Amino acid sequence: MNTHFNHPSELTPAAVASLDRPVEGRRSLGCQTVLLKGVNDDPKVMMKLMHELLRRASDPTTIYGGPGGGW
Repeated sequence: MNTHFNHPSELTPAAVASLDRPVEGRRSLGCQTVLLKGVNDDPKVMMKLMHELLRRASDPTTIYGGPGGGW
């Protein structure tokens, strides 16, 4: 199952609770992220997002970027 988060602020308590459910059922989770100018184009923001996803057993498998790095 794949999720889609672009910024750490999207990891609300409700979102985190939903991420925890599949882990309890032993299903693997992936996460797709799109690079967006002004949203997550700062390496510190992306690092925080990736760390928060990994803490919740969600593997950040794909980062999409368009021509010129996605912005």
